[in-house]
Amino acid sequence: GFGPGSVPLQNSLLGAPYASQLGAVREYVTVMRGLLEDGEVSHTGRYFTCHADLPPLPRPPVHIGLGVLRPRMARLAGEVADVAITWLTPAAYVRDVLVPALREGAEAAGRPVPRVSVMVPLALDAPGRDAVELAAISNTGHTMLAHYADMLGRSGIKVSPDDPQGNARALLDGGAFLYGGPDELGERLAEYTRAGADEIVLNVTGVHMRYGERASLSELENLLQAVGA
Repeated sequence: GFGPGSVPLQNSLLGAPYASQLGAVREYVTVMRGLLEDGEVSHTGRYFTCHADLPPLPRPPVHIGLGVLRPRMARLAGEVADVAITWLTPAAYVRDVLVPALREGAEAAGRPVPRVSVMVPLALDAPGRDAVELAAISNTGHTMLAHYADMLGRSGIKVSPDDPQGNARALLDGGAFLYGGPDELGERLAEYTRAGADEIVLNVTGVHMRYGERASLSELENLLQAVGA
């Protein structure tokens, strides 16, 4: 799975952001696709240059994924990627915005629609837990980044760099961070399947950061039982 990273990250590594996020991603995937499928690539681009061979090695198929938050990147993923990977995207936003853009891109390129893998931050309701605290621990950093704030705004979730606690509450209210009992979470995860997700990644970062590794492993076991029930 690839993505251009945040603008602050690009600034810190490159001295300036990419002039075109989509252009940089398209070039990178072009290089990767050539190496993986043809074993060689000769590409001189604006952002990436690669003239190389990849020695043939026994390996399973390698699928190329793109991190997708907004419609234009989703359309590009439809054109060039095997998998679209989302993060912090409510189910309705996946259904109404991202999946149609993926289909549009795939149709334009005459290729299959990429699989959709949604990474969903969540936690089970339990005595002594604070849902807002867990959402904040898990995702405050994301709400401070412009591209996440834009995506969340498009999905109806308003966030502000000046109000981390308010952002956490907004993620809960808007269905970007899921919290509840096993049956409730099982149903809310099923909404992603109905929205077009092919794979759901259960992310328990909040529980892990607040309560530790054993608690997060137990959380995953309980969640998997709820989903499989």
